[in-house]
Amino acid sequence: MKQSISGLYVRDNCHPAKASLLAWVQIPLWLIITVALRTVCISEKTADQPRGLAEGGLLWISDLTVPDPFWILPLMLGATNLLIVEMFSRQRKHGGLIARLATYFMRGVSIFMVFVAGSVPSALSLYWVTSSIWSLLQNLVLRSSRLRAVMRLSPIRSRSLSK
Repeated sequence: MKQSISGLYVRDNCHPAKASLLAWVQIPLWLIITVALRTVCISEKTADQPRGLAEGGLLWISDLTVPDPFWILPLMLGATNLLIVEMFSRQRKHGGLIARLATYFMRGVSIFMVFVAGSVPSALSLYWVTSSIWSLLQNLVLRSSRLRAVMRLSPIRSRSLSK
C-alpha cells in the first residue's frame, strides 16, 4: 500500500506536503487580517470622531464596528461554510471513520462560527463571508471540466486507489 501511494505521489507530483503548503500561508494571513480589522473596529469605537467604519455602512448595517443586528452575515457565513464542507464530503466516495468524523467536526465548526460571527463587529463578519464565498466560488469553478480543459489542468479523477 505504501509503495502504491508513493507511486501516486511521484506520478501525479502531488505530495501531501505540497497540498498543506498553501494553508501555512492562508491561515496566518486570515488571522492577521482578522486581528487588524478587529483592532480598527475597536479604535473606531474609542475615537473622538468616528472615521469610516462607524459612520459608513453596507445596506442594512449602518455601523461596521458593531455586530450585525439582523444576523444576516453570520447566517450567510454558516451557510457558505456548510456548502464548502458538503462539497468536499460528497467528493469522497468511500470515506473512512476519520473522514466522517472530520466532516462532522467541520459541520460543527460551521455552525459554531455563526454564533462567533454574530458577536463580533460586522466588518469581521463581512470579511469572513467574503472570504468563504470566494473559496466556494474557486472550488466550484475548478470543478468545471470546461475550465480545467481551457487551463490545461488534468481532469478530476476518482479518489479511489483501486484499479
